[in-house]
Amino acid sequence: MAANTGFAGFSGHRQGNGDIAATEGLTSFSITTNNRGFIGNYNLEIGKKYYWEVRAKSFGGSQDQLYIGVCKDDIDLTANRGGGGVSGGGYGFENYNNNVYLSSSSSAGSGPGQFRSPPNNVRVKVDRVNHTISWALDDGSFSSTYSIPSTGRLYPWLGSGGGSNTAEARANFGQDSTFSGDLTAQTNTDQNGFSEFYYSVPSGFLACCNGNRGVDSNIDPNLTDDDHPQKQFTVEQYTGNNSSRTVNIGFQPDLILFKIPATGNSWSITDTVRGGTASSTKTLKTDDESAESTGAFVALTGYVSNGFTLTSSSGSDFNTNSTVYNAHCWRAGGAPSADNSAGAGNTPTANSVKIDGSNLGSALAGSIPATRLSANTKAGCSIITYAGTGSNGTIAHGLSQKPEFFWVKDRDRAESWNVYHVDIGATKYLVLNDVSTAETNSNRWNDTEPTSTTISLGTNDNTNGSSNYVCYAWHSVPGYSSFGSYSGSGQTDGRYIDLGFRPKFLIIKKFSEASTTYGWANFNTSHQTSNKATFSGGWLDTGASWSGNYDVQILGSGFKMRNNNTNLDASGKTYIYAAWGDCPAKYNNGF
Repeated sequence: MAANTGFAGFSGHRQGNGDIAATEGLTSFSITTNNRGFIGNYNLEIGKKYYWEVRAKSFGGSQDQLYIGVCKDDIDLTANRGGGGVSGGGYGFENYNNNVYLSSSSSAGSGPGQFRSPPNNVRVKVDRVNHTISWALDDGSFSSTYSIPSTGRLYPWLGSGGGSNTAEARANFGQDSTFSGDLTAQTNTDQNGFSEFYYSVPSGFLACCNGNRGVDSNIDPNLTDDDHPQKQFTVEQYTGNNSSRTVNIGFQPDLILFKIPATGNSWSITDTVRGGTASSTKTLKTDDESAESTGAFVALTGYVSNGFTLTSSSGSDFNTNSTVYNAHCWRAGGAPSADNSAGAGNTPTANSVKIDGSNLGSALAGSIPATRLSANTKAGCSIITYAGTGSNGTIAHGLSQKPEFFWVKDRDRAESWNVYHVDIGATKYLVLNDVSTAETNSNRWNDTEPTSTTISLGTNDNTNGSSNYVCYAWHSVPGYSSFGSYSGSGQTDGRYIDLGFRPKFLIIKKFSEASTTYGWANFNTSHQTSNKATFSGGWLDTGASWSGNYDVQILGSGFKMRNNNTNLDASGKTYIYAAWGDCPAKYNNGF
């Protein structure tokens, strides 16, 4: 077998009747009943080309079928497991009739050839540069190419159907050219030297392994220590002592979300933009509509080069003696020390806007001037304060690409937190301090998506009235952060979501329906030794503790649902997520 470089497999997420045994690193399957579907655990990145092999070892009957191809990440395998039922997200070749199905139960053409009496091998080419797929049977020529989606996530897909006997299949994503001992090992590699394929790899095509994953050059631990994801975000657990001390996290944060784990205490959020000294530290609570406070109970005294400093404070949210805290820490662009008095379109006042640690010396975009702004373009994190105008407008965020997830809060009045998520869109919003579903309202974001320079604001008092506001904004960075959505499976062995990194902090919200039990769930892995995530300390919307039992499994390149928890993985329901990472999958060599 090939050396471990984190090769793909099928995640075990499946639907349909009957039993399945998945062995050999989730590459070998014995299917005892028809109509089963499986999703691979590797996102096929846009801009790359991929190759893998599937061996049909044996069929129990001549009616047995295999569907081999790719599928969308939100595919409902109840309807898309095989038997021609690929509508809604499957793009595959079926061996029995040699038909190709493209997200439809109607044949779109012919594949590489019919086979009913294996063993036979199928080679797969997926081109996400030109957005095509094709197949080859045994050592024959590749079939005609067929179109696949040019946007969104795609995963390897294997379906079965047609028969009621035992069918066996093997997959080789580069880890085993023998197909579990069936064939003599070969040493064909991809262009990067990864993998062990039985057949020659087509020129320019890659194995599905961690070594071939993309990592943003700005967040690459192979460059400098300062570029490591752990220098951009961390979750630090510490015990309060009610006295002066420094909590060392390895970098200077600009945004901290504090929580006492597993209690009903609120989440407290502070940042350097609103104030970061003993006399000026201002807090907001994610589960509360209240205006910000400059608290007598705030023990935070400053942000320093290696973390943050605390002092004694009776009843503090941050440093009560013998109390355990989680501090979720983000690095933005540094601490502004002045308010921006320049109008929209002008160079901001000195020291009011910090981009990657430096003062901005050019004009900000937008029709509403930021009061203060701190942005980290490497890690996609921005903090903006501004005075609302009551009129439709735009505010600069200081990042190099459009934000995908942001929170807005009125600092002066008791108003709800309003949330934008890229997979919900600009016509709707969510409330961070509430369990409600996504609501349609043009007055939040003016029905306008953010751009690479600005965020659009409507006229609602929650986001742009006659008040002062703060906005926390993020965008995805390959190997470090991801903001997306998935459709629940309703399975105890449930949905797998590939991120391209091991998540350290994960937020999940069911938005397709409202319920008192479907709030903002969150998990962290900073202090968990196994691959089962601990609840980070309470629902973001209430502060209440989590009642589930390790319902999220954290893996080297993403997370997987377990136990059929309806808060996280109900069948056919839609969930959004936000995730920040610990280590890019490219460097951890494991799933």
